[in-house]
Amino acid sequence: MAGNEPLRVDHWIDDPLADGAWNMAFDQFLMEQCEQTGQSFLRFYRWTPATLSLGYFQSYHDRSRHVASLGVPVVRRTTGGGAIVHDIELTYSLVIPNRERWSRAHEDLVEYVHRLLIVAIQQRTGLTLGFSRDLGQKQLMSDEEPFLCFLRRHPLDVVSNQHKLVGSAQRRSRGALLQHGSILIGRSLFAPELPGVLELCGQRFDAELLVQELKQEVLRAVGLEGTAAMAVNVERVKQIAASRFGHSDWTLRR
Repeated sequence: MAGNEPLRVDHWIDDPLADGAWNMAFDQFLMEQCEQTGQSFLRFYRWTPATLSLGYFQSYHDRSRHVASLGVPVVRRTTGGGAIVHDIELTYSLVIPNRERWSRAHEDLVEYVHRLLIVAIQQRTGLTLGFSRDLGQKQLMSDEEPFLCFLRRHPLDVVSNQHKLVGSAQRRSRGALLQHGSILIGRSLFAPELPGVLELCGQRFDAELLVQELKQEVLRAVGLEGTAAMAVNVERVKQIAASRFGHSDWTLRR
């Protein structure tokens, strides 16, 4: 696992609630910053309003397959995989330079971050979690690939019982690797078939408190606990959002 070396990150960002175009543009902005400076970034973010993000290769028209989420806005990610309903959940993004050993060992990076999240969630909730590969889980069977990411299975997905709670995806540019992932905190009205941590642990937790505790656990693990969040170039993020992720040409491209 990248020589068993710990993952260390230079900066972190705790972004306020934002819409889909902003959130995707911010990840693109961090990739630009990583390419220009050679530094690494960790970002936590939430979504408002509740939003459906399509995987890069998904057809926009396939969203009609999921009736419960038809009333929410949609945005297209740069990473592949299935659609995600971002509502009662926490999204993270990690951007590191391609020259880093962790970038070259990209599957190890997914496993490393997911292990951090397994420990954090288990400590806070008492849930028993593991990797899909270790529990012999397979993708839920249907005539076609499930539309939703959390009904698909990858060997490194984090699961509890039969339910997926954490999944991640990656995208590489000329000089940087973006890994982002979703942690399903609670069941959404727009994806009622998917229970989250709050439903599965069988206890009453405050969702916002759980989110903050998970953030602090990850920050501690990557050496950023107690450091101030980084300021950002808001105007550049707005430019990317307007020209790409908020534009119908991007959203409807497939």
